[in-house]
Amino acid sequence: MNEYPHTITFQQKTKIPDGSGGYTEDWATFKVADAFVQPLTGNKLLIAQQLQSKINYKVFMDFDSEINSKLRIDYNGNILKIDAPIDQGGLEEVLCLLCVSEVSQ
Repeated sequence: MNEYPHTITFQQKTKIPDGSGGYTEDWATFKVADAFVQPLTGNKLLIAQQLQSKINYKVFMDFDSEINSKLRIDYNGNILKIDAPIDQGGLEEVLCLLCVSEVSQ
């Protein structure tokens, strides 16, 4: 069994020149990674919401120090805002991302 069976895309906000000296902001691919995406339902969702409101996904992946809450995740067209990146166990081996689903744009 594959520990990280899902593929996720991290996106970061990027400034795109508009040709008139200004720019617009949009999301661009920052990094693609293998992960385990766990939707929280029922009791797990209730417990997570007691600790942090609106958390409805946990994403586990290999530790990566570049991942932060300024990024977002595209998982099969579902946009997940990273609320808190947590070094699971404190050994810089596994990263747990507490996420909130957003409406895709």
